[in-house]
Amino acid sequence: MNKIEDFDEYRALVDVVRMHDYRYFGLNNPTISDEEYDAMYFALQEYEEQHADEVLPDSPTQQCYSENGNGKRTVARRTACLSMKKLHDDKAVVKYLRAQQRAANIGSVGTMVAVEWKLDGETVSLVYRQGVLAEATYGHGKELFGNDCLEHIKYVQGVPSEVSAWSQYDRVEVRGEVIISLEEFARYGKAGKSPRSTSNGIMAKKVAVKDECKWLEFHPFRLIMDGVTSHMLAMRALECYGFKTYGLVSALDLDKTDAELEQDIEDIVCAAEVEREALPYPTDGLVFKFDNYDHYERIGQTDHDAKYNCAFKFRPVYKTVTTYRGYHTTVGEKTGKITYVADFDDVEMNGHRFAHANCGSERTFLEKALVPGCKIGVSLHGDVIVCVDGKMEEESIQ
Repeated sequence: MNKIEDFDEYRALVDVVRMHDYRYFGLNNPTISDEEYDAMYFALQEYEEQHADEVLPDSPTQQCYSENGNGKRTVARRTACLSMKKLHDDKAVVKYLRAQQRAANIGSVGTMVAVEWKLDGETVSLVYRQGVLAEATYGHGKELFGNDCLEHIKYVQGVPSEVSAWSQYDRVEVRGEVIISLEEFARYGKAGKSPRSTSNGIMAKKVAVKDECKWLEFHPFRLIMDGVTSHMLAMRALECYGFKTYGLVSALDLDKTDAELEQDIEDIVCAAEVEREALPYPTDGLVFKFDNYDHYERIGQTDHDAKYNCAFKFRPVYKTVTTYRGYHTTVGEKTGKITYVADFDDVEMNGHRFAHANCGSERTFLEKALVPGCKIGVSLHGDVIVCVDGKMEEESIQ
């Protein structure tokens, strides 16, 4: 995505990204790859950082979306369950962390940042009252309510119904991601579905289906409890209480120079991109999060982002070359929209076989200029979403 030059280009791109948000969140029918979406999103972020007085209130960076509640009842939440800013290089992460330090007047000595896997699932908030699971809601956004999923979560792995250590506390909240492991997804996932859409679909059903909920796992990413101030210690405690914590990847000490931090982040990301291939669950990046919970309120938030953490998105890991054979179209049941799907000689990536890829609208498809019999590059995004990168020139194949 090229750099936005002026306000008119910015406003036009806001409309384009909002359209893709609607297709993803409202229709569950994305027409572009995660990589293409991220490029547009990052372009919006860059322009807004440089032109703060021109930021549109309906920009996707200022909004947050939650899944369709399917008519289920909503439950009030004490605080909003927000998203996080997406970043794509080590310099951007350091710049972001330093900006929060300055804004909240946080010193570098003794300030640590936890680095965790970014799991791709359904955000769920659990509330324990005197140690007993009392509420469960899913979805994220700035609104102070969520969709009830208490009956669903009772069957999800890694959710203790009672924690005796919390019996003296009137309220303890645990937030996390409900995901489906790659093994379970390979067994039960439907063609064309991603792990995230599979877990979302199960949690969004009006009536809990016990046998389906058992495929899912809950992995916590935040403990909200009086007297708890260290995130890394909180995650270790949750593991002792029976939760399925996915483990700390690493930690950063902000009492270093920017250059040293950038090198540390580069080392962590490179190691994680290799280790990710052996992980049992879907992940598309890392989360960098201030360890001290007392800093969170001082750091603050926007309507979209909890500013005490940020996400580093991985680049596609799996790429290959195959032969394009033609295309077919599908028509959306609700929208009537025509989607072009490329057909090619089947390939295997990350244990899955693919012979088709969604290429979006007619215009997007025609821009690729594919000819039956030509060689095309395809890549795997988000573990199971295959995308056509484009036609390959002969010299680039050799």
